[in-house]
Amino acid sequence: MKIKPVLTSVLISILVALGVLAATEVILRLTAESLENPLANEISVNGEEWYQINRGYLKKYFSPNAAIVPELKPTIFRKQKRPNAFRILCLGESSMFGTPYQMTCTIPAIVRKQLRHFVPDREIEVINLAASAINSNVTIDLAKRIDALQPDLVLLYLGHNEFYGPDGVGASFVQRHVPSTIQWVYSLRELRIVSFVVNLFRKSPRSGGPEAEQNLMRQVSDANRIGLQSDPAERIFALFENNLSGIFSELQSAAVPVIVSDVTSNPEFPPFDSDASAAGLARDYEAVRRSGEYGLFLSKLSTLMRSDTANAAFHYWKGMTLLAMGKRKEGEQQLGAARDFDLLKFRAPGRTNDIIRRVCESTATPYISTDSLFSALQRSGTTANELFWEHVHPTPFGYYAIASLFVRKILDMKLLTPAGAGPSTPQFLPFAPESLGICWLELAYGDLSIQRLTGMWPFNNYKRSPLVFDRAPAELKRIAMETYTRAMGWEDGCYSSAAWFWKANNLRDAQTTYEALVDDNGQNYYAEYLLGNILVRQGDFRGGASHYRKSIAINPEYPNPRLDLGLLMINEGKYDEAVTELKAALALKGGKDAAGLRSNIHYGLAAAYANKRDLESALTHVDEALRLDPKYADALRLREAILAQRGR
Repeated sequence: MKIKPVLTSVLISILVALGVLAATEVILRLTAESLENPLANEISVNGEEWYQINRGYLKKYFSPNAAIVPELKPTIFRKQKRPNAFRILCLGESSMFGTPYQMTCTIPAIVRKQLRHFVPDREIEVINLAASAINSNVTIDLAKRIDALQPDLVLLYLGHNEFYGPDGVGASFVQRHVPSTIQWVYSLRELRIVSFVVNLFRKSPRSGGPEAEQNLMRQVSDANRIGLQSDPAERIFALFENNLSGIFSELQSAAVPVIVSDVTSNPEFPPFDSDASAAGLARDYEAVRRSGEYGLFLSKLSTLMRSDTANAAFHYWKGMTLLAMGKRKEGEQQLGAARDFDLLKFRAPGRTNDIIRRVCESTATPYISTDSLFSALQRSGTTANELFWEHVHPTPFGYYAIASLFVRKILDMKLLTPAGAGPSTPQFLPFAPESLGICWLELAYGDLSIQRLTGMWPFNNYKRSPLVFDRAPAELKRIAMETYTRAMGWEDGCYSSAAWFWKANNLRDAQTTYEALVDDNGQNYYAEYLLGNILVRQGDFRGGASHYRKSIAINPEYPNPRLDLGLLMINEGKYDEAVTELKAALALKGGKDAAGLRSNIHYGLAAAYANKRDLESALTHVDEALRLDPKYADALRLREAILAQRGR
């Protein structure tokens, strides 16, 4: 018998192979940093250690052949959280991310703005970890990693992408039948050796030709039609419930409180796909709506529904008819059925919210109902189009409403205590771009993004009017279009649009743009400086000085705010402080206009010394200003005044 030697040989071969793989993994970890895919990268800002969310982190959840891979927002935040900081992480899908917006017209950004308003004595940090096209399979994996980010609270808005997100209906045979392998595979993909192999097959995003028509909704769904009571649907509902419980368990283990919202969608959005043809029903509905004679149309729909009770289109038009007749409750029920029976599951069925409520109740997890809020708003007269852009993504007002609901829950739970008490307690910031720091470019970008999104599959002749883009002058349209197509960077687009507003003497819109940049990135010293400038231009010298000081604190090596702060101090009669600030500016290196900058600094010093009656020092500095810029009119006048004063 030679079985034992054969088994020994096989065992040795396996051990050798495992040893080679382990050695290769170690070598790659030591030598191939590019294969690392951390959730957050360490960066240095002015000598301080910060984290920046890895924009490309989500690639591990998508196929190497994916034409489009969603990205995370590359938020920066301190590696070592300050004692006074309150850090919130936002998890979810595209609605939590903020589609179609990029910066301050999102749930996380509006939550941050409102909380900073309510609790100005705390450092409020809100990190957006949501993204388009992801689902609870991804979110539970993220939840396992967020403890290292030191959150004080997690906000969760999740449920629309369960069918078409990673490893939903498109999961492999093994993952469909053994769901626990989904998370195991995600962990396996973090190995350097696996990353190395995957990168060999990863393709660059396609461009040009028929592939250019590819869009994220088509890619993630692969046009899979899902019946509400089908086996795939049952599997997805069960997986979602299990994942949601797992997310709560992970957060509970990390002692991080969470507030969960159910999800909402546009009840008046027509189904993407139905079992049978409903041709002509839209035309019939418009005809009876104009005439007001709904009886025959309802009778026709009832006849159709007897032969096909699960047809989303039949339920939809019956619901719209009942709404038009003023029968809101019955209409809402039919529209809910239309959403649930839609064979393209881009809107979460009502059962999804049932699962969210049930899991929250069983685990005593704090819960808010966005769906109930939106229903109440519609019953009180707010139209669906005022709340939604299309099937699921809210308008700016819709995002404001959801964010305000989260904030109210945070305050009710006493996780943060508002400043003041009684009548002096702050009220919610009103819905207005100026109060929320939502700039024109943000709104224009949303207009362009929605136009493109609804111009592709699975949308069919769906049109929405832009909020701001169509009414804008040609130059602003050019800036918005170049920003949207990435021919111009986001911040450059903001600065360019603000410069246009400033030139047009529309200082309020320019100010809002700078405020948006500052809100989005608390380390943006240049936006702080420009915000100080525009406030000074409007006569708000105290506000301007405050932002100059913030700019200096962020980047002490940037001389411009020191110069302008020094000039403000001269106007206030604080000559010694002005000299200190101006000399500090003079010691720094200037930018591309260093000569002009230094000339201005010397001019400021001359003015300060002249007011201090130190005429010799004043003359020295004004002469240096004129050496650098012989045509400096203000310096010429100041020199004459100094000489006249000295000659007395």
